[in-house]
Amino acid sequence: MFCARGEFQRQSRDRRNRPQLETSIDIIAAALDQRGIPYKVVGESSRRAENDKMADEGALSLLYLNQEIVLHSRPKLVATCYDAKGTVLWQEETNVSFTMTQVGSAKTLAGRIAKKISDPGFGGACFPSR
Repeated sequence: MFCARGEFQRQSRDRRNRPQLETSIDIIAAALDQRGIPYKVVGESSRRAENDKMADEGALSLLYLNQEIVLHSRPKLVATCYDAKGTVLWQEETNVSFTMTQVGSAKTLAGRIAKKISDPGFGGACFPSR
């Protein structure tokens, strides 16, 4: 997700390939909407490639989600915010210790990150205002 001053419009994505990640994106996007933070969902290429596109997109930061939901493994979501130079502005990691469905795990993990994002004092330079 790119975050920037001004207006970005949300792009719809193909949900068939990554339903758990799309669930997490939806939940985190709702938290960004709640704070009035403009964003654009991206991610068809590597994090470095997306970081290189930031200037062309008018973005100030890149919120990168890395989700690991694998059978017989502890589900984990890492949200990392990068500036245009690729410097980490902040990183949050959360996991669940009990077994649930993959989509249920995605909802729980993203909900925890979204709760932090919903706090107006959280995120600093990662979340510019309009």
